[in-house]
Amino acid sequence: MENQYLQLAFAVFLLAACILGLALTFHLLRKWREYSDEDQHNPGTMLSKFREMHSRGELSDEEFRKITTDMRARIQEPATVSEETEIVFTEDASKAD
Repeated sequence: MENQYLQLAFAVFLLAACILGLALTFHLLRKWREYSDEDQHNPGTMLSKFREMHSRGELSDEEFRKITTDMRARIQEPATVSEETEIVFTEDASKAD
């Protein structure tokens, strides 16, 4: 009788461990995916990675110069659009007064 309870307790323990392991795996995969998405869309992060690659010698000076020029242009594009939008709102607000 005790042997049956012991086997049942062991089976419940294994089931709980499997469920916990699956939950942890899904959590880690979700965090990794969010981190990967963030990295791919953030030009500042990408620029720092290219800088590290250049310092390790994985990129030539010419390659690094081209990449940094392209990345800086991407970083500055959204700022230009928001500044223009801000100016339009400011002009509209002054006309309303």
